[in-house]
Amino acid sequence: MAICFIENVVNDHPTGTLTFQLHDFDQRPKDKATGHEVQRDTSIVIPRGEEREYQDLMIPWDNARDQHLLVIAEFNGKRIEHRFKIYARPETAWDYVHHFNAGGELVAWVEAGTQGNAQGINWSGWELWLDSRGKVALRRKWRQGLSHKDAVLLGLGIAGGVVVLSGVVLAGIGGIAGVVAGAATGSLAAGATVAGGVVALVGAGAGLVSMGLSTFTTFWSVLAPSDPAAVQLDTNAGKPTLIDVAAGKPAYGSSQYSADYPPQRANDGGSAASGGWSPTGEDRRPFWQVDLGQPTSLNAIQLVSRQDGDQPETRRNFQIWASNNPDMSHGHVVLGGLDGEAGPNKGIFNLQVLDPTPYRYIRAVKTVDEYFFIAKLHAYARPTDLAAGKPAVASSVYSPEYTANKANDGGPIASGGWSPVGGDNASFWQVDLGEARALGRIDLVTRQDGDQPETRQNFAILASNNPDMSHGHVVLAVQGPRPRPFRDVFMAEIDDPTPYRYIAVVKTRPEYFFIAKLCVYGR
Repeated sequence: MAICFIENVVNDHPTGTLTFQLHDFDQRPKDKATGHEVQRDTSIVIPRGEEREYQDLMIPWDNARDQHLLVIAEFNGKRIEHRFKIYARPETAWDYVHHFNAGGELVAWVEAGTQGNAQGINWSGWELWLDSRGKVALRRKWRQGLSHKDAVLLGLGIAGGVVVLSGVVLAGIGGIAGVVAGAATGSLAAGATVAGGVVALVGAGAGLVSMGLSTFTTFWSVLAPSDPAAVQLDTNAGKPTLIDVAAGKPAYGSSQYSADYPPQRANDGGSAASGGWSPTGEDRRPFWQVDLGQPTSLNAIQLVSRQDGDQPETRRNFQIWASNNPDMSHGHVVLGGLDGEAGPNKGIFNLQVLDPTPYRYIRAVKTVDEYFFIAKLHAYARPTDLAAGKPAVASSVYSPEYTANKANDGGPIASGGWSPVGGDNASFWQVDLGEARALGRIDLVTRQDGDQPETRQNFAILASNNPDMSHGHVVLAVQGPRPRPFRDVFMAEIDDPTPYRYIAVVKTRPEYFFIAKLCVYGR
């Protein structure tokens, strides 16, 4: 089996705990800081704001026993279980990390490495964490050797020639056996490490796949067999209902297979059980596009894959674009997408859009020359941002280009925002919502035009009904000393039902701060 080491476990949730246990697994990993061994079937609790590093903490592999990595997230009265273990898939001769929910159902998987156990071929390093929104994630940080996709491409594409792949030149290898044999001798290890693959989970449900960008989050889910027309999105109980702003709007495609598969079928509000939009078989870079009628800030996009036939090529290698120009060759942003291995049959590609910029045109486009099919595409509008355009103040301002109102002006997040002066060691930013409002979620968009880790750590979100928070406030969310990823969005789900008028973000340590955007959403 492939060897997957979990190098660090992180709890970024402001109130919750993260617990893991090696169930029925005989390995003896160690806490690097204390040297203590992690005993079999012993629960290890990671308190909020803490990170721990481990040596030889491995994800269990499949065998006759039910050994697995049990992960439990507890927050806001919820208890959510996840189970991980490594399985081999004989059709690919590769190992995969499988995720199961509390009921034992397989809900996600991600490639682990080639079958076998040899350093330099199939070892990988991972990170386990609970984020501020209550989502548990298992992220691959590095991998030795080639991915299954790369190895297949090599096996199909070379017969004694020379191929350059990920900076590695491979000469005279005649197929998969040659690739594996070369890796075993170490000839492929140098330069062939792959980093950044991610599998994560939303609640106890679908697998979430991060694409390595900070402005979106994606995951696959599967339609319930009993109701193939149903489309489910986790909008959080008590939060605003999302509205599909794409339904019934003008749509067109790069081509059309027949009158039975027009572009309008993909957003007509009808059943996804059969039909949808299909391009012609000769359309090598097909796309589908919808005009929302006006620029709209989006919360999520769902692409429902074909329900009446299993065509894996339609569930991979695509992107979701957005623009305010119908001809996207004149400029667009990539909201999300998927490369490589196809999603599950009859699956739904769920994309959570973190960029609050309003866009009018949405396009789903293939990134390679292969067939496409869209049963349904839903674009859900973002709830009203209660902070947009409201009076904002700050502890200091670096220059006229970085005033307090730049953090809630409703503009693009790509550049700009609020910046204090460099010597402001007690920096804060505050907005007046105009009246006390019950809060559902607060998004803090970190700096997008420069990588400054100190701006993504050590801050807290406060709320009060007094503009002078020294007279009383509550702490809604906290980011600890571990920097969030570059261009990340800190999302805090608010469970306190008390209405508040003033929202502040304060630094908890004397260091530089920056806020690109601060968005506040009601219940």
